[in-house]
Amino acid sequence: MVEVMEPIDFVARVEFIAGDRVIPESARFMDRDVNFALDMFSLDSWPVEAVQARWRCQPKVLEENSLMCRESLVDQRLTDRFRIARTILTGPHMWKSRGFTVLIVLEGSCSVLTELEELRLSKYDRIIVPHGLQTLEICPQNTAVLLESSSQNVDRDIGESRLSSSGWPEAFSEVRLSTHSILPPELLS
Repeated sequence: MVEVMEPIDFVARVEFIAGDRVIPESARFMDRDVNFALDMFSLDSWPVEAVQARWRCQPKVLEENSLMCRESLVDQRLTDRFRIARTILTGPHMWKSRGFTVLIVLEGSCSVLTELEELRLSKYDRIIVPHGLQTLEICPQNTAVLLESSSQNVDRDIGESRLSSSGWPEAFSEVRLSTHSILPPELLS
């Protein structure tokens, strides 16, 4: 399971202890009372079929060929703030950047190549693809499943006036990927 948090300013903390610190009620509920927080939860019983029909995101195929299938999981049907897509690769693919994106390897392993570097990624590794990196060549070992999370409004957020004629942000002379493993190495062995 991958948790994606929508970027909003609305925060209510139902928990009240963080480590050994007790969070004051005003900080927990945006300076409101506990009933305000409890009103956000439905304690109604729902049949599994009703939950699936109402809240499950139905994948929508965006592009497909013999070596890959890219599906939208979260898009304008649910929110105007971010996008989540899943790509299943069975062969080399030129992945096109859609702005600042986090790619997570959910299954399998792959190599990611840019003009400047090559990274080898395994299950649960993630890379941060900066705005301005145009394409990545992704080569799976057998099959790889990637999850991509990106901002819907990245072009508006960056501002086209700050892009050079090549399409790269002027602030970057060299754009490199940032790679991180989600899990500590001792849990992966």
